[in-house]
This record gives sequence, structure tokens and C-alpha cells, in this order.
Amino acid sequence: MSQPIKPLKKPPGYRREPSIIQMPLEVPELVAYPRLPKHAPPPYPQRRRRRNCCCMCCCYFILFLISLILLLILCGAIFFLWFHPKLPVFRLTSLDFTKFAVTNSPDGASATLNAQGTLGVEMKNPNKRLKMVYGRTKLELRGARRSEDLRLGKGSVGGFVQKPGNVRELKVRIRSKEELFGKSARNVGYRFKRKKLKVNAEVKTRIGIGFSGGWRAGPIKVTVRCKGLSLKHISDGTSRKCHVKLLNLFYIS
Repeated sequence: MSQPIKPLKKPPGYRREPSIIQMPLEVPELVAYPRLPKHAPPPYPQRRRRRNCCCMCCCYFILFLISLILLLILCGAIFFLWFHPKLPVFRLTSLDFTKFAVTNSPDGASATLNAQGTLGVEMKNPNKRLKMVYGRTKLELRGARRSEDLRLGKGSVGGFVQKPGNVRELKVRIRSKEELFGKSARNVGYRFKRKKLKVNAEVKTRIGIGFSGGWRAGPIKVTVRCKGLSLKHISDGTSRKCHVKLLNLFYIS
């Protein structure tokens, strides 16, 4: 038979501790802290939107300008192909002095010019479908030589309308009273009597174009210069085509 198991002896100094009572764990209460206010997002998206809108507006505006310019070019091309507009032709046709008196000073160093006359300028409208609308026209006559650079007279006429293919001659009264010095005082009277005095005529006006239906365009500033004609050539009926200057930019023969 098996021997009975003997209980283990407790070691000396062993003391039984009281039983430990387990206490329930306390769960800490949750404290509701105040929520911080939400900050608005940075304004970068708005700026980008504004920039995009500005870029779109600029692109549309540029496209509009390009379309408008192309449309104007197309209309101008059609206008030129249909009407073939041409500048008017100017010629100096006559110059008649009713008075040309040169009074010398006692010492002969200076003189006084007193001149009156009529200047004739021929104006031709070469267009077959367009009429020319002229504003107030001013004319001035001067000596052609540098030594005789003097004003021989000036005058003006009111505006008028010239029909297609029409030729019109303007008769303008001119007058001048000017002091002469040096060679001008000594040579003007002599050259005038011999009809060797050369003159330059200048015409300043504004010209527009019109159609028979009442449509008009312009006017633009025009300067016409007729250079180097002597009194003898003018009296003999020799006329010379003048040069037309548009908007004070360039001359067209």
C-alpha cells in the first residue's frame, strides 16, 4: 500500500497575511473642454479664382480686339476694291497781280512790298463713284528762292462739295504787305517786271469722301504744295501737278 502524503511543514517565521480585498477600479470622469472656434481657410483659393477670372477677361478682350481689327481690315479691303478711292489732283493754273508795288527806303537797305492779286488753283476729283467734301481752304504764295523767301499773298475760301469726276478751279484773292531787306529788297521788283520771279503755292484744307446715299467719311488734314513755277510759265498756261501731303506725314505726287 502506498504511504500517505505528509503535509509540508511551514518554514519558521511564516505568518499568514490577511486576504487582500480587491476594490473596484474608479474610471475617471470625462471633462468636456470647450471647442476652439474653427478658423476660416486661408484666402488663397479666392485669389486664384480672381486671377483666373482676370485672365479669362483679358483673353476674351484680346480676342475681341483681334476680331474687330480683322473685321475693319476686311471692310476696308472691300471698300477699296469696290470704290477704288483716289486723291484729288491739284494744279496751279493762274496768277494775276493787280498791284505789285515795291517802295525802297531812302538808304536802299530795305523796302516795303504791297501786293494784291488773284491765285487760280485747279482741283480735280478723279473718283467715279465718290464725291469729295472740302473744308475751309487756305492758300499762301511765297517766293521760291532762298534769297527771295517772302510772302507774296494769302487768302482763303469756304468749304464745298465736289461731285465725282468734276473739275473745279478756285479763284482766291491774295494780298500781302511785308518788309524786305537785303537782296530781297533789291531783286524782287526787277524779277517781277521780267516775269522771272519764281513762286511756291501752298494749299491747306481738310478733305472727306462721300457717297451719293449720304454716307461720309473723314475729313483728314491735307497739305498741297506747288513748287518752282515762274510768273512767265504761269502766264503762258504751263501748269504743274502739285504734291499732296496727308496728315503731315508724307507727300504723294
